[in-house]
Amino acid sequence: MPAVAANPYFDGAGGSWLVRSGPDLAYLLSSPSGPQGSSNYYVQLWVTNNGGTSWAARRAPCNIGATAAVLSAAPDGTLFLVCAGGASAGFEPKSVLRSVDGGLHWALGVHCALGPTRAPGCSSYINGGYLAGVVAVSASTVFVFGVRSSLLVSRDGGTSWAPVSPLIGDTGGFSGPLLLFSAKDAIVLGTNPRTNEDVSLWATSDGGSRWTAVVPHIAQEP
Repeated sequence: MPAVAANPYFDGAGGSWLVRSGPDLAYLLSSPSGPQGSSNYYVQLWVTNNGGTSWAARRAPCNIGATAAVLSAAPDGTLFLVCAGGASAGFEPKSVLRSVDGGLHWALGVHCALGPTRAPGCSSYINGGYLAGVVAVSASTVFVFGVRSSLLVSRDGGTSWAPVSPLIGDTGGFSGPLLLFSAKDAIVLGTNPRTNEDVSLWATSDGGSRWTAVVPHIAQEP
């Protein structure tokens, strides 16, 4: 399965991301940049097909004024980019983009600006919380996690989003990071809203349709 190896800072996405998608294929993502106050922010993307010997530069549009971006590669090579910016009071406008040709071209799945100008069909769920990461299980199933955010899932390639059930994380807690073992097996760290925000380790064996929580026991020193 593809691996992510960068940006361990969990209090929000930022900096750069290195996403490995095979023995020789990898992507390096920079923080968004663009004119201040503009919606024309973009992220610079570099791709290598030879294990890092050479890199090709590409660009992905955020379509919003973004301050952070995260990237994930599905097993079939489909790329998912999530940009976020303007965090305030537990909300952060986000956009979700998808590429099927290694980042040469991008299709906008969701463009969620706060306020009455949101794109038609834009889910308010994706705007909730502060972005920390994205994990693509397949070309259609994608998870987004973050601080003050529930674990969100899209089953249609990033166009529509909803919290997983039972709820993992909420505005008073967090969800993530998520570790994917296969298309069906994954674990994620997150708070449990039903037990006073206990930090729990959640596991799924069916691709995220059902999750089971285990509250870690921390032994006290005598």
